[in-house]
Amino acid sequence: MPSLAILHEGAARGGPAPGSHQARQEGDPRRRDPRRRLAARALPLHPRCPRAFAPCGFEASELVDALEARWTGLGEEAFSSERILVGRLLPHGRTLIVEPGRHGDPEEVVQLLARLREEGGPPFGTIQSITAEHGVVVVELPPGRDPEPVAVDGRWVACHLYPAGGSGREDHS
Repeated sequence: MPSLAILHEGAARGGPAPGSHQARQEGDPRRRDPRRRLAARALPLHPRCPRAFAPCGFEASELVDALEARWTGLGEEAFSSERILVGRLLPHGRTLIVEPGRHGDPEEVVQLLARLREEGGPPFGTIQSITAEHGVVVVELPPGRDPEPVAVDGRWVACHLYPAGGSGREDHS
């Protein structure tokens, strides 16, 4: 029977799970230095899987990261025309509050975000709703689903890239 380790796709490729018996035997550095243990508690168990897609769910902070990454790839004129519309980005769980910029109007921000949703791509394509309310724009993201554990190479993996009952990996690149 495979060992029970709920992992994401990146961790399925090797190395002991953090905090596992095997990691303790290999001298998990968080066990040696109490300051590291405290720091480790403040961090997520693992970084976000780079292959995350709609069933995984997204947080509003990831939407902010995607907007900023998009802006770094735009030309100066395109960046300026979008950035002048958008003021502060305030992520709260699966809700993003967007304060329009000095020259922005909530309806223009709604149109920009709706266009990005139509273009697709994570996490923009997962936006559930975009509304203008009380002078700000409210963007809601749907919750993700918990994946079913699937046996892969002698381990249990909980990842949407390994569908339950499937015979291989789905490609969601």
